[in-house]
Amino acid sequence: MVNRGYAGITHTFVAEVATVPFFITLKSIIMKKTIFMLVFFALLGFSLKAQNQSNLVFAATHINYGNIDKGGDPVKKFSFVNKGKEKLFITDAKGSCGCTVANFPKEVIMPGEKGEIEVRYDTTRIGKFSKNVTVTASDGSQQMLTIEGEVREKEG
Repeated sequence: MVNRGYAGITHTFVAEVATVPFFITLKSIIMKKTIFMLVFFALLGFSLKAQNQSNLVFAATHINYGNIDKGGDPVKKFSFVNKGKEKLFITDAKGSCGCTVANFPKEVIMPGEKGEIEVRYDTTRIGKFSKNVTVTASDGSQQMLTIEGEVREKEG
């Protein structure tokens, strides 16, 4: 016959817990939780870093058009190299709005191979601009390319 106490806890169990100093049990619980949390966040950090690190390396991720005339040359080129050990390809390169269009290679990019992404801005729009192009590679990574400048009316 089991002697039941409050909420189904046996008196024997309560007596055993009461003989262990309280601070030792609390300290061990806190240490276990702390160690678990440290390991969890360390693994999570390594996982996120591996996902966002791309083998597609750009020579520059920012190009300033400077001041350009309305209707002027709208194309700038971002060059890159595949620094990884595996082949990859660009799955998408999307402008932040309709005035920015990216043309990217559709072929496989072998390790060590170089390439270019052409970014075209609509230079019929007068004023300052700053636009982004998000490049997505087959390794799951994404990188942001930025163009900026100012389109002015032609003088003369």
